[in-house]
Amino acid sequence: LLAAATQLEAHYDSLEPGTHLFGPAKADALVQLGRTDEAAEALERFLATTARTRRRSALMSAARVGAQIAMARGDYDRAQAECERADNLALIVGMPLEAGRTGLVTARCHHLAGRRAAADRALRAARKRFMMTGANAYRQLADQCAAELGIMVEDRPDPFKGLTQREQDIALLVCQGLSNREIADRMYLSPKTVETHLTRV
Repeated sequence: LLAAATQLEAHYDSLEPGTHLFGPAKADALVQLGRTDEAAEALERFLATTARTRRRSALMSAARVGAQIAMARGDYDRAQAECERADNLALIVGMPLEAGRTGLVTARCHHLAGRRAAADRALRAARKRFMMTGANAYRQLADQCAAELGIMVEDRPDPFKGLTQREQDIALLVCQGLSNREIADRMYLSPKTVETHLTRV
């Protein structure tokens, strides 16, 4: 992660749209390596470059990494506050995957602070977000986190088992409240094709 983050920092301007989630990747990698002071410096540099734009996506990911740094320093109250800020921004921006990633940090923070029930709730919520968005790799990370923290997560049958990728995509859009017409427009299909897929689902 650190090698990739170093390359991203060298080749991507933080003002370029869509790259903000990469911005604090270097700080993220450094804190995971236990290099907390370097991580804090990298995060400060990132925040200084994004101060002009104040993009919510940049602030969201920076808050999550800030929580990791605070947690590494044993400041669980600050870590929790940063997690709440990141989660609120993820909901405003509409990024459930990032909200799930923040949930993993929140769960670890609660666990380290001795708040087992809160850790359990945060981890289950993160896992559910990953499942609902089809982020299986992140769901596996949530399962690993659960095993590390001694939290039992209910392993329900995969609701998408046996469905094609197209059927899964349509099912997820239905779960988001889109009509058949809206799904057809978004996926460049006819409404009849959407109906056929939903019949199979």
